[in-house]
Amino acid sequence: MKAVIAVLVVLALEAAALLAVVYLGLVDVSATKPDAKIVRWFLETTRDNAVDRRARGLTVPEGQLASREWVELGHSHYRRTCAGCHGAPGAPQTGVAQAFNPRPPEFYKPENSIFDEPRQAFWIAKHGLRMTGMPAFGSTLSDEQIWPTIAFTMILPRISTEMYRAPGTEESGQD
Repeated sequence: MKAVIAVLVVLALEAAALLAVVYLGLVDVSATKPDAKIVRWFLETTRDNAVDRRARGLTVPEGQLASREWVELGHSHYRRTCAGCHGAPGAPQTGVAQAFNPRPPEFYKPENSIFDEPRQAFWIAKHGLRMTGMPAFGSTLSDEQIWPTIAFTMILPRISTEMYRAPGTEESGQD
């Protein structure tokens, strides 16, 4: 019985300490300082596992992801909606995007390529990510509009500046 009481006392003290940290504002939530390694690990691991779990049931339109029509449609949407934050060949991220913490991944750089599976990228584009600046496009775009953008983003690291700014497309990668 004493062991149970001791465990309950320890749990109560831990809860009180946690509440003190929360209510006294002891955690620096500014975007100007990088997160501690343990905090970044916790947040990234939580995000990756949560997205993976929720994206598992999605059906990827495999045949259409590589279609020229979808890539062109996705290119147009990416230029209008995504390039300002995620950059593009010859059009790096805007200053606002560079001030985000965490900073949006630059999908045109091979080392920042999109998630391992397109279903994860689709889920993020549709539902957004809390406290990152990534909006939930599912409230304004249909799945049929989001998938082509994912198709384009998947090939983005292999596109040159000239290809990105090909004739018939807008002048800049940031509108």
